[in-house]
Amino acid sequence: MKIAFVAAEAVPYAKTGGLADVAGSLPRELEKLGCEVKLFIPKYFIIDEAKHGLYHNWDIGEIPIRINSIIRPVHIHQSILPGSNVEVNFIDCPHYFHRHRIYTNDLDEDERFILFTKGVIETLQRLQWAPDVIHCNDWQTGLLPLFIKDNYNWDKLFDHTASLFTIHNIGYQGLFPETALLNAEIKRKWFYPGGHVEHNDAVSFMKTGIVFADILNTVSNKYSHEILKPKLGAGLDSVLRERKKERFVWNTKWC
Repeated sequence: MKIAFVAAEAVPYAKTGGLADVAGSLPRELEKLGCEVKLFIPKYFIIDEAKHGLYHNWDIGEIPIRINSIIRPVHIHQSILPGSNVEVNFIDCPHYFHRHRIYTNDLDEDERFILFTKGVIETLQRLQWAPDVIHCNDWQTGLLPLFIKDNYNWDKLFDHTASLFTIHNIGYQGLFPETALLNAEIKRKWFYPGGHVEHNDAVSFMKTGIVFADILNTVSNKYSHEILKPKLGAGLDSVLRERKKERFVWNTKWC
């Protein structure tokens, strides 16, 4: 099985919480099970290139990615995840990621992770590597299942690719103004009260991942039950209950 593991942070490169620990360890464990895994994270300013042995992929070269009608140049750096043969792909765009924090309160925070998710897809295209599963994690990667199904559905490379969306913390939902639709080139038909990408009058990256992913899971069986209830569902419990009716996976044992 080929798996593209996509996360906003991963040990040992960049960490703010438990997501980084999962992203830095699960790919290694999946490889031990016989999976072929590629890890994708942003290339933040804080990542030490020399320490982690990053090198530029000159075969891919520059990738032009359009965000809010502006073309941003993206480059791919690569390394090997320590203790494994897992290839790590760093999406490099200094305009968005050469800041002193992994996450910010900047007005373009939506654009940063729109570019990251598009960068993952366009890197896969240039590598001509068709994963069986794209494993997305939390709101920063929530648009990726929609992009595969809509914006990039013209590419037959992904015809047999399933998307898995893991919820680590449903309290952080990536809520942005309607302008995020234009920034991401998301069709307005998806945005309406109670619609596929709308939550609390905002564009919700978390809800988008929940709605459009082929498979959902959480970091633990206990958490998967907790977030189905209003007390801990952060307003998305009803959406999750609807998805649960579709007999999707709700645990961490999937490979």
